[in-house]
Amino acid sequence: MTTSVIMPAFNEEAGIGDVLATLTRSPGFGPDLRVLVAANGCTDRTVEIARSYGVRVVEVAAASKPAALNAADRLADGDVRIYLDADMPVTATLLRQLAEAVRRPGVEGAVPRLAVDASASSWPVRAYYAVNARLPVFDRRLFGRG
Repeated sequence: MTTSVIMPAFNEEAGIGDVLATLTRSPGFGPDLRVLVAANGCTDRTVEIARSYGVRVVEVAAASKPAALNAADRLADGDVRIYLDADMPVTATLLRQLAEAVRRPGVEGAVPRLAVDASASSWPVRAYYAVNARLPVFDRRLFGRG
């Protein structure tokens, strides 16, 4: 079984290298995790940096996240697809856990649980996340925050 990791990227030169390094160098990364970077309208070195990690790159002329996602979806071939923002470092272990979750009967989507450390933040930021953590929409629901 394979997992396609679809990563739309618009001018992500500053961080995509770190994200791809974290993923491709993490224990358990292998050929069954197929990373596809959809560079959309990039005017920086995003494409060059992504290719240097040996991942597949599709270039989309328009600076459009929906266009990037659609282009990557047409090329993806895994039985599970994971959509990952180009500024979100993850490990192969997390991707495998998400893929295994959606391979279970009756499960159609999965997201990791968000852990926010706001201890060094101002009181309004800490209050925002304290309230946010108590809202039912964020507890045991499929909710992305990318």
